[in-house]
Amino acid sequence: MITAPRARPALTDEAPVSAPRPARWNGFRVLSENAVAARAARGLANRALAGKRPAANPLVLHGAPGTGKTALVTALVTCLTSAPEGRTVRVLAADEDPAEAD
Repeated sequence: MITAPRARPALTDEAPVSAPRPARWNGFRVLSENAVAARAARGLANRALAGKRPAANPLVLHGAPGTGKTALVTALVTCLTSAPEGRTVRVLAADEDPAEAD
């Protein structure tokens, strides 16, 4: 039986590059495109859970449909309500009047 010789891998000084896994925050996938918004939401959650006034109050998210706004809000609400010292959260759409939200 005749077999072809196996190809040898190229020898380089570089280690194979694998794509880093995206970070997650309460199920929200943090990517370079949304890292600033995720950092603002995490900061708001951390300050609120520590009993401090959040720096971004209110936190306003805007963007095209399908860019992760609802997923980020879901992660933020999950973080705030599931912590041992959980908080009550009210989420308003941009067209809602806070006085009429109750």
